[in-house]
Amino acid sequence: MLRLINMRFVFKTLTLNDAFSLLSSVKFRSIFALPPFVELQSLDQKASAKKIFYIEIKNLEEGVDALVPMIISRNRLDLNLAFSPSPPQFIEGNDIMNELWKVMLDSLLNYLKKQYNISAFSMCQRPYDPIFIKERLNGWDMQYTYDIVINLSNDIEKIYYNFDKRHRYALRKATGCSDRELITSECLKKTGYIIQEAEDIDAIREFRSLWTMTLNRMYESFSLPRRLFYKDPLTLEKLYKTFNKLKPYGLIKLFTIYDETGNPGASNIYFVSGEFLDIPTALWSAGASTEKGRKKGFPLLLHWYAIRWFKENGYKRYFLGGYDATNPHSGPSLFKKGFGGLLVSGVIASWYSQPFRLIRRVVSYMTNPFK
Repeated sequence: MLRLINMRFVFKTLTLNDAFSLLSSVKFRSIFALPPFVELQSLDQKASAKKIFYIEIKNLEEGVDALVPMIISRNRLDLNLAFSPSPPQFIEGNDIMNELWKVMLDSLLNYLKKQYNISAFSMCQRPYDPIFIKERLNGWDMQYTYDIVINLSNDIEKIYYNFDKRHRYALRKATGCSDRELITSECLKKTGYIIQEAEDIDAIREFRSLWTMTLNRMYESFSLPRRLFYKDPLTLEKLYKTFNKLKPYGLIKLFTIYDETGNPGASNIYFVSGEFLDIPTALWSAGASTEKGRKKGFPLLLHWYAIRWFKENGYKRYFLGGYDATNPHSGPSLFKKGFGGLLVSGVIASWYSQPFRLIRRVVSYMTNPFK
């Protein structure tokens, strides 16, 4: 029987610097709860008049203490919208909230309504976040997301042999190495290829060049409506902005593989947790390659190198940057599934006031190019 708990919460607004000072004594559990990522996500939003802060939620009677990143913005209709890029980060009382998480979420929503007069609120619980939202919520829209994670705590041989046999064959073909040689660190020397981590702005420009080639190949498979409405997510300006925001804290990595003549063949960007998370995590954010590099198997070889590198440097989880569970037989889905990781799920829970929900329906109907 569930015991009765006094769930009167106290809310306090903290600055980004306050949150960073907490990180000196407490490890967060969500990479997108870290202050630099919260700032970066706020820059991606088009709405104006943004406020970026953290809300500390306490229940002194029960010893609950949690921190929630929050972005408040104002849209063109002059309505306030709230977005939390991660679930609450618990400092104390996680066991209690495993039972009564709905109470905390309702209290947070009511606080946002009262203090900021919000018309909408979304909380993003990604597949690599701890589970806070555990089931469907009445009156909330639920959008589910998926990813594949490789457990880097396993020994390297187990990780390798969990790969689909076609991935292992492609690695042998790309390197001319045996399975045993691929498991050791000597394989790359045999190929004449070089893999380097980005150290300067030239590497970012190099990635952008590879991404342009990749994007041109992607366009060929797009439907006409998608071509019309697709926006390049990795412009040079956005790449600079992302690296400038995250690099000083060690929260981003870029690896590039060069062929035997020194030409770049493939490149991967990773969001990484550094020392800020209780479980060190690497998340593949973007990948690009030349056509020649793709045919040589460079994208797969670069992933294998990165998996080894992150494992050797103390990371425990390697996420493949999203998985389309509705289209499991597509090329990207098969590529990611071939790494033999575990399929995990997340959810974006969104609450809308009735007037705002009606506005969304009208706008969606008027702008949907597929209707």
